[in-house]
Amino acid sequence: MWKRRSRSRTALASLLLACGVGTGCASSSQTKASPVVEQGSRQGADTLAFTDVNVITLGQVPVLEHQTVVITGGRISRLGPRDGTPVPQGARVIDGAGRYLMPGMADMHVHLPQEASPAELERLLELYLVNGVTTVRAMRGGPTQLAVRDRIRAEGLVAPELYVGGPPVAEELTPERARALVEEQQRAGYDFLKPLGGFDAAAYEALVARAGELGFPVEGHVPAEVGIDRALAARQRTIEHVQGYAAAAKQGPEALEALARRTREAGICNCPTLDFFAVEYEPDESRLLQRPGLDHAAAADLEAWRKHKREKAPPADREQRQQRLQRIVSALSDAGAPLLVGTDSPGEFRVPGFSYVEELQQLVRAGLTPAAVLRAATRTAAECLGTQESAGAVAEGQRADLVLLERNPLEDVRHVARPAGVMVRGHWLPREELDRRLAAQSRREP
Repeated sequence: MWKRRSRSRTALASLLLACGVGTGCASSSQTKASPVVEQGSRQGADTLAFTDVNVITLGQVPVLEHQTVVITGGRISRLGPRDGTPVPQGARVIDGAGRYLMPGMADMHVHLPQEASPAELERLLELYLVNGVTTVRAMRGGPTQLAVRDRIRAEGLVAPELYVGGPPVAEELTPERARALVEEQQRAGYDFLKPLGGFDAAAYEALVARAGELGFPVEGHVPAEVGIDRALAARQRTIEHVQGYAAAAKQGPEALEALARRTREAGICNCPTLDFFAVEYEPDESRLLQRPGLDHAAAADLEAWRKHKREKAPPADREQRQQRLQRIVSALSDAGAPLLVGTDSPGEFRVPGFSYVEELQQLVRAGLTPAAVLRAATRTAAECLGTQESAGAVAEGQRADLVLLERNPLEDVRHVARPAGVMVRGHWLPREELDRRLAAQSRREP
């Protein structure tokens, strides 16, 4: 299905989030009623309405119960209490009784294969989508990914919104070459530049300075030659794998808390990819073989993953490393530093979309509440991308990227698995359609 990679390893107003735009908060005591149909509407078939649904706001009032949410032209056009919000005549009605509607989620660290064809890339993106991931940030881009991204945006493909980083910068650079590389990647149409390593501090500073002049985001690793202090001073937009924090964590809680506060003050988002490390450190192959979604991986890939795990023993201090990662993430969260959700998929035992729930659970194990995890998966991702005016919340005017769930994810993040339906840019995919697409994706040979 995909080739195995080898590698080392602000927000919307509180009132809006609490009660919806121009509406009142619904009471949980409301009784079930048929949706009120607005007479004389000509909005027609491009209009859908979720009725009697519980809306996850992640605001001061976490859940608005018994709501009607109207979608018109791919955006949320109306949101309000069931009994006072009419459904446009001719709209397709989706019964939300007892269900929960939340924003589509963002996987902010994926590695789509650079050598994959457009059809293969679209197939991988579909695995994210059917699992409720409506935004994907690709960390290792190429021309084919740019073409697929542009096609999604121009033609409205039923696929996640795609952000593509340039080929990672992992070469010895002079400051002059660093500045030129920034210009080249921006001209090529990439959404951001990813530093990886192999260049010195002078080249890094030239790179981030030129990127800042051009308004071209820098998102990626903290090269060892650069260090966390320079990355924070440069206000690199994101840091992947919480690189650069281990030394402070080893020094003790005070040093780590101070670094976490500096991260918040710099406004830098961290994408921890905890599940990546969990797989790397897992010594029990039988547990890895129980991970969800493996029936959507090719048999050859699965065998390659198993072979690689047998040949590469996890580090002897794996438990201490995992605990240190959890302490870092917990400190960042406690300090109010923004966190993102990323899976580093596709990769060993990490199937697109399916591994997303695993990452959500890892963040809970690190001490985050389900609400904090869901904010990282939705609103914080939009803020990091600068799209908070159009994405990341269930609110009027927002793009209709939505996930309908059978159970409340604020009680358990695992409830986001197997959604009742997914909507992307107003295209509604009910559970039966998601199952059909998944069945078509089961390619693993018996």
